[in-house]
Amino acid sequence: MKTPAQPSVAGLCAQGARRPAAIRAALEIIRTEPGSKKFPYAKALRRLGEEQPRKLYPFFDDLAALLRHPNNIIQWTAIRLIADLAAVDTQSKLDGLLAAYLQPIAGPVMITAANTIQGAARIALARPEWRDAIIAALLRVTRARYATMECRHIAIGHALNALATLGPATLARPDVQRFARRQLHNPRPATRAKATRFLKQS
Repeated sequence: MKTPAQPSVAGLCAQGARRPAAIRAALEIIRTEPGSKKFPYAKALRRLGEEQPRKLYPFFDDLAALLRHPNNIIQWTAIRLIADLAAVDTQSKLDGLLAAYLQPIAGPVMITAANTIQGAARIALARPEWRDAIIAALLRVTRARYATMECRHIAIGHALNALATLGPATLARPDVQRFARRQLHNPRPATRAKATRFLKQS
């Protein structure tokens, strides 16, 4: 018996843009499907979040619940989608979620932290009133606990990149400048290079 073809990401995204029921069905598959069948649906939601976040906003609570999903890929999808929705959060749903959203920066999974760092910078751009809290969380990456010290050095590089997107006022902050200057001596060459580029921008 021939195995059914996986649905295309583009097709699923188009369905979601047209019909809320398609988004609801995709979320149900993501929540309940134990195998790889869920991944095209996650990719489709990511594309929809990038292109038409207002279509996803009615499902904010469902997406927020996926931040606790046992599958890392689904967690990372939810992290990206919540960041997409920050700019269209007309009901201030993120207000009560921000602390939990930022928590993975502290560890223990470096890739989850990296996704959170990137998403947090996008949230800071969309919601300037949270910028100070987000910057403080990014700077605490130096105290994060991951599987290895090398993971921490990688995460610090992600934090430098994220901070660099937040504009001249952030680049000039004394605490941010101190953070970047300390990384000129980071053991990881790529992170040292990011610190050098950062300081040249500021």
